[in-house]
Parts: sequence; C-alpha cells; structure tokens
Amino acid sequence: MSTQPPSFSPAVIGSVPFDSAARIRELQQLLLDEKYEDQKENILLAIHMYETGELPSKTGSWTWFVDGKVRDDPFLTITKGMAVWTEGRAYQLMQTAQTSQIFARFRLMAAYGGDPNVTFPVVIANDTGSNIQTVFTSDLAQLNYDPNAYQCPMGPTTITTASGVVVRQRIYIEVQLSRQDGTAASDWFIEMAVVTPIMPGVEQTRLSGRRIRDHFYFATAPGNATLYVAIKKNGIVSQLPAL
Repeated sequence: MSTQPPSFSPAVIGSVPFDSAARIRELQQLLLDEKYEDQKENILLAIHMYETGELPSKTGSWTWFVDGKVRDDPFLTITKGMAVWTEGRAYQLMQTAQTSQIFARFRLMAAYGGDPNVTFPVVIANDTGSNIQTVFTSDLAQLNYDPNAYQCPMGPTTITTASGVVVRQRIYIEVQLSRQDGTAASDWFIEMAVVTPIMPGVEQTRLSGRRIRDHFYFATAPGNATLYVAIKKNGIVSQLPAL
C-alpha cells in the first residue's frame, strides 16, 4: 500500500502582464452605460483600487465587491437586490492535454431572474489552469437564458487563453456536482462564468472555475486516473484506493 499522500495542485501559470490603465478605461466606459447603474459604487471602488495599486490582486484570486464594499468571502450567498462585482486576472490555460472530468449541472440564479427548476447536465474539465468557468451559448439556450431579462450585469472582460487574449462577457451561474447516474453529489454553489460561443467543427472543452476549488478538494491516487472529490481534505485521503 502506497504511503505517498495525494497532491493538491494550485493554479500555476506564467507571469501575465496586466494593464491596469486599460482596465480603468474599460470601467470608466461602463459607468456611462445605464445598464450598470446599480454597479456604480462597486465600479468606482474598483477604479480607485486600481489607481492606488491595491488591484490587481495576485494571479488566480478574485476581489469581490458587494454594494460598494470589498468582501473576502469565497462562500458568498447572493440574494435579490445585491450589487455584486468581481475584479481579477481571468485565464483559461489548460495545464495538461488530458484532464479529469467532472459531472455537474448548471442553472441560472433565481436572485437574477433565472428559473431554479431549469437545469442542464454538463461535463467539466477539472483544470487548475483555469480560474473562470466556461458556459457555452448552447448551455445558456438550454437554461432559457435571456440577456435582456437576466439581471446580472457583469460587463465584458479580457480572458487570457492558450491562443491569446479574448474579450468575453461574464455572468454568474450556479453549479452542482453530480454522479455519473445524475444524482446530486453537492449543494448548489455560485460560480463566475465566461460566456463562450460555440465554434462549429472545433472541439471545445468546458474548463472549471476558481470557486469550485474553494468549495471542494480534488485528488488522484498515483497511477490512477480516477478523480476523487470531497468537502474536507481528509475525506479524500480516506477514499483513495490501496495500490
């Protein structure tokens, strides 16, 4: 029986330059759009923090703003009427060609006008090279997403990918891990997602977000491709097979 402990790998990427001045200009433009009126206090605080050097935060972490204040809360619960905003370096860089797969379900948030009874089963690549969840436009269609009705104005942001930098829209969704038979394996939790268009004829993968790693521990045993998931770190150790 192996005595080697499981390895828990954080997201590790090379140094990616962040243009704070450009982000300030983007945020200032959003202030001119009435769609972001409810986010005004959050956006103004974000601009101030970029100007003073408090932002950007370290690679891989998000700064959360709620009603004009910074909230350091990875388990934040969003309720109707809350103005929530995030700033940080968004990246989707697959660490390896082969990643473990996670079965899950998506749904839109009731707090923003989504129907919690409408869910969609998906498969997600558990990848430490990504800190923002992929949600395809086809996923959103299955969830009856209406961009004019879903009250979740997050604005566009730059995403660093293996192919370069792209600009895409962000939204909040809820994710629930599931077993292969479709039964629930976790509670629902909030994840920030990047809306990714479907490209016909191109193989695309849903990459995992940062918050899934705030809620759960993941590990594989040496020489075993099976992905183990637990809420507590010692929960994974107890589930690892004997080799």
